[in-house]
Amino acid sequence: LRVDDSTISAIAKWPNVPFCYGWLLLDRRGVFRIRNDYSQQNNLQGEVIKHSGLCDSIKKHICIDDHQQYFYQNGPQRVYMNLAYCPYVARILPHPENQWILQNHLDQEIRPTRCFLDEKGNVLLESVVSIKRCTSHPEISFTEIQNRTVALLHDHDLDIFSELSKMDVSSCGIKGVF
Repeated sequence: LRVDDSTISAIAKWPNVPFCYGWLLLDRRGVFRIRNDYSQQNNLQGEVIKHSGLCDSIKKHICIDDHQQYFYQNGPQRVYMNLAYCPYVARILPHPENQWILQNHLDQEIRPTRCFLDEKGNVLLESVVSIKRCTSHPEISFTEIQNRTVALLHDHDLDIFSELSKMDVSSCGIKGVF
């Protein structure tokens, strides 16, 4: 996880580019969406970003700031992300050696340390992920850190999760194993 030299050069060349808010959304399925003025004014999710090169660039340049806010470092401009639910979305994917792996929408394998169920039946997986942290004081710098966070399990994987999980019925669903 490294910010490329062209990004560092662009920030140095144009240090006062204003931050961008409201234009980028991560939806509940881990898809990036672009939100034009109409989408923002009407609280709509916006259009799916289908260009694979742009999606790869966003994934590569996702960072957090000193306030744990997620943004895409687009050259010299910081584009803050709106989150439809939480900062990561996880999928259960088949794997030839381990049978299954969990991977977040940034293509990072995750190893959950805890699991939560919210009031609407969403499954949240706590894990530690690598991410670039951008600090602005005394000068802008990017450092890879390990960040404890949660990922929403993609709704298409709820059946697989149920098959792979065992709940302790005597605990009223509070304890279990995945």
